[in-house]
Amino acid sequence: SFSVLQQNDREAWVIYPNPADSSDELQATFNLSEKSTIDISIYQIDGKLIKKIPTGKLQKETISLGKLSSGNYIILVYINQSLQIKKILIK
Repeated sequence: SFSVLQQNDREAWVIYPNPADSSDELQATFNLSEKSTIDISIYQIDGKLIKKIPTGKLQKETISLGKLSSGNYIILVYINQSLQIKKILIK
């Protein structure tokens, strides 16, 4: 099914640092209005899946995404099955 997040949940998560160095531990911080099912996938810019991160239900939490080698990446986050996409740069 198709769903649209409320405006206040659209920017309710951040990936940092961005840009990052390959030695940096990436973090995702969620600040959602209610507990939500979160699925995170990290892809290289060419579409290759790098990792999936199981999170379960989150509301206001920070989780580690680990370290990545240099390059451009796309982070796909499903919040209650509603897709959001962010790009990150690893130097």
